[in-house]
Amino acid sequence: MATRAAQVTAMSPTGLAANKAIAIAITNHPANPADEDDENTKAKDDAVTVADMPAVDLPVPAKGGGATGGGDNGNGTPVNGGGDAGDNPDKHWVLRNPGAAACLAVAAGGVAVVAAPAIVTAPLLVAAGFGPGGVIGGSIAAAAQAALGNVAAGSFFAYLTSAGMGGYGAAAVAGVTQGVAAATAAGAGAAAVKLSKQTAQDDGDSPAAGASPAAAP
Repeated sequence: MATRAAQVTAMSPTGLAANKAIAIAITNHPANPADEDDENTKAKDDAVTVADMPAVDLPVPAKGGGATGGGDNGNGTPVNGGGDAGDNPDKHWVLRNPGAAACLAVAAGGVAVVAAPAIVTAPLLVAAGFGPGGVIGGSIAAAAQAALGNVAAGSFFAYLTSAGMGGYGAAAVAGVTQGVAAATAAGAGAAAVKLSKQTAQDDGDSPAAGASPAAAP
C-alpha cells in the first residue's frame, strides 16, 4: 500500500512540479565543483584588457647623422660618424679630400694610358682624319694635306698618316702618348699626396668640435 501511495503522490501535480525543480537544479549545478571553478577562471582570463598588458620599450633612433656624421644617440652623448660616409672610410676620405681624390683619378687614367696607349691614340687619330685607309676626305687631315701639298717622308704628317694606318708611325705615336701619360700620372699623384697632407694638417690645426678658437692648440 505504501508503494502505491508513493506512486500516486509522484503522479500528482504537486509531485510532478517537485520532480521538475529537482531536474533543473541538477542541470544548473554540475556534480563536480571543480568544473565550475574552471569556468570562472576561463571567464576571468578572457576579460584581460590592453591596460593589463606589459609595456614595451622601443629603441630611440639616433639624432643627426649624415654624409659626414655627427649627432647624438638620443641622451646627449655625441656619436662620431654616421650615414654612409661613417660606415665607409674610403668615401669619408673622398669627401674630406675632394682635390686629392680628383688628382688620384687623373693619375689612374694616366697609368691606364701607359699600359694601353691605343685606347687614346686610335680614336684621336680617326677624329683628326688619319684612318686605317689613309687620310679621310673632308677631315682636318685632308685640309692640312691640301695646304701642305707634297708631304715629305719622315715628316710629322707622314708619321701620323702611318700611325693611323698601323704602320711604322704607330710605335712612335704610342711612345709619345705613353710619355705624356706617365708624366701626367706622376704629377697628379704628387699633387694628391700634397693636398692630402695639407688637409690632414688643416684638420690638426683646426679647433676641436665644441671648443672655442682661443682654446685651440
